[in-house]
Amino acid sequence: MSKCRKNGYKKGVSGLLEDAQNHYENADEDKKNFYQAIIIVMKAVQDFMLRYHDLLIATAKTDEKK
Repeated sequence: MSKCRKNGYKKGVSGLLEDAQNHYENADEDKKNFYQAIIIVMKAVQDFMLRYHDLLIATAKTDEKK
């Protein structure tokens, strides 16, 4: 497993988002678009994870009632 992949697993989505935001602030104009894209994707991943969590909780409650 690559070093980058291992660090990603340790940091999680929030850590990767924070890294991208820090890099964005310090990046030259050529790289700002790249880091902005990473920020957008990480926020979308967080939203998806929260929606999936809510779905699992709702499903578990429905299953308990059966």
